Amino acid sequence: VEEVEEDVLIVHSSSAFTAGIYRRAEELSKGFPVWQRDGGSRAIHKIHGRKWVIGTAPTVNSSYFMEKGKTSASSPLEAKWSKVSIVAHTPVDLSAAPSTVYVQSPCGNIRGGYVRQEENFEDYPVYKREGSSKRLHHRR
Repeated sequence: VEEVEEDVLIVHSSSAFTAGIYRRAEELSKGFPVWQRDGGSRAIHKIHGRKWVIGTAPTVNSSYFMEKGKTSASSPLEAKWSKVSIVAHTPVDLSAAPSTVYVQSPCGNIRGGYVRQEENFEDYPVYKREGSSKRLHHRR
């Protein structure tokens, strides 16, 4: 089994069920690595040890997207996919992220000052509007 080095993968998909950040799990499936989606039950794994899939847990063997082609790639990054793409996570440099931002908009419900929060969302800063529950963040 060839080792895949990436610990964090990002799935780009029009499906909210599969898009997101996936982190390498400690478990293996048929000797191959498994990546578990943050905050969800989806996983990237080899189904029956043959094809990379994005689906439910490896023990369930239910898939939403399967690698294309007759032969399987050594990693999900090298696999050919239709309707999804998978890329390796690139760390985000937050050192220049401002502590406050101002949103100028004709919509009064979002216009105003936002303060950076301690927590991040998908590795990017989160800003909360002063005196409101409105939040501003970037989604990968």
